[in-house]
Amino acid sequence: MMNKFEFMLRKTSVQDRWRLLLAFLLFLIPSQIFRILFAFVFFARKLPREIERGEDEILLEFPLKRWEIFVNDFLVNSSVLVVSGALSAVLLRQNRAEILKFIQIILTFPYIYGLEVLCAKYLKSNFLIPFIAFIIDISFWGTRWMYISALSEKSIFGAAISVSVFLAAFLLYSFEDFGREKYDRSKGSIQEF
Repeated sequence: MMNKFEFMLRKTSVQDRWRLLLAFLLFLIPSQIFRILFAFVFFARKLPREIERGEDEILLEFPLKRWEIFVNDFLVNSSVLVVSGALSAVLLRQNRAEILKFIQIILTFPYIYGLEVLCAKYLKSNFLIPFIAFIIDISFWGTRWMYISALSEKSIFGAAISVSVFLAAFLLYSFEDFGREKYDRSKGSIQEF
């Protein structure tokens, strides 16, 4: 019996073999802005795209709840990028400053993923509107507003925005399961979530 994380890992690896390999290889490039931009594009092609197309409902036919889909999809896809970035740090023998920049990039993953899920769910756009927010956020980097940028992670305010967006996406995506009934085909009965 496989656990839910392993199920999502297999689902992702079967559907997106080449995309995962490409993501792994491209994330080896040590440029911070490139990695953030690539993480943005990479996450947009996962659960947010399925939400926009309505394909996430297919996963609910398996014994998965929405919150499990959300968390496991985030963890599986983040782990691909983290392993690739860590391998890059080892191969390129990066110093502490470069490793700290990589950790800052990892801290942007919840913001990027949460923003894309929210926009896919409620605005039916998992790429354009988050990309505009992405451009606006990056434009803050060289100004005094960089401390509220969720992508630069220069202050506690940016981190709070990042965590807030992720938690809002998690709660709003998972909220649909509460109080809803689901027909269990194996038992021939209706079960409460």
